[in-house]
Amino acid sequence: MAESAPDRAVLRGHQAAVHAIAFSPDGDLLASASRDGTAIVWDARSLEQRARLRGHHGEVLGVSFMPDGNSLATVSEDTTAALWDLETGLRTNMLLSTKPQLCLAPSPDGAHQVTGGYDHAATIWDAATGKDVARIRVGGIVLGLAFSPDGTKLAICRGKDCEIWDFDGRKKVSSFGPHASSTAAPGTTSRWSSSRAARWRTCSTGAARSGSPPRSASRDRSLQA
Repeated sequence: MAESAPDRAVLRGHQAAVHAIAFSPDGDLLASASRDGTAIVWDARSLEQRARLRGHHGEVLGVSFMPDGNSLATVSEDTTAALWDLETGLRTNMLLSTKPQLCLAPSPDGAHQVTGGYDHAATIWDAATGKDVARIRVGGIVLGLAFSPDGTKLAICRGKDCEIWDFDGRKKVSSFGPHASSTAAPGTTSRWSSSRAARWRTCSTGAARSGSPPRSASRDRSLQA
């Protein structure tokens, strides 16, 4: 349900706090992840609900569209990640980890999904089969992940530090930090930056297209546009 105001719209549908949001690659859809254990897919133009995805047995902490825009990935405190078919609203793959997962990032070619969390690792999954391909071990809880646009590098944030890894070679090529505080937190969005000074950044809002208003998620169970 959307409520309008002079300068914004408020989307209500979740029964608990909203942890994370993400736009589809074409900007037409918006997905939200919530403490109520569901993810909701919204029409970014009409602000109406398109689907409510149920299947996790814990809070949904992260959400991301696959590059083709036809699938959605979610991660949960129930130690799983899931892939969903947006046409049918059905889960197509369940990725089982050992600890709660906090963040995720699809590879630009859509072949892999990477998740991270309390298992102190970035786990690489085959998006088609749901099989665990590899794990990149790091010395702390993984709070954020982001691919470079060409898919050759993966940024992993843990605590106050960030590491850049060669994705195919599974080799760390650089790192930076420490920062004064955590580099990311559940509910933020990690993004690769073209800036030399900052290879990636985190934010709690996002924009569908250049010039469009930012969207934000809140503990009051709503989203604002």
